[in-house]
Amino acid sequence: MAASPLPDVLERICAQTLVEVERRRLDTPLKALEAKLRERSPEDRPRGF
Repeated sequence: MAASPLPDVLERICAQTLVEVERRRLDTPLKALEAKLRERSPEDRPRGF
């Protein structure tokens, strides 16, 4: 009998979910930091902002 693909599918879904959760967790402070940098005057900003 062939092994069920279900464990692989579940593992992939869990991995994708963890990546998405981590990305969102990091994205919020990153967006706040970017907003703070944009509030600075142009000469005070790091290059690229």
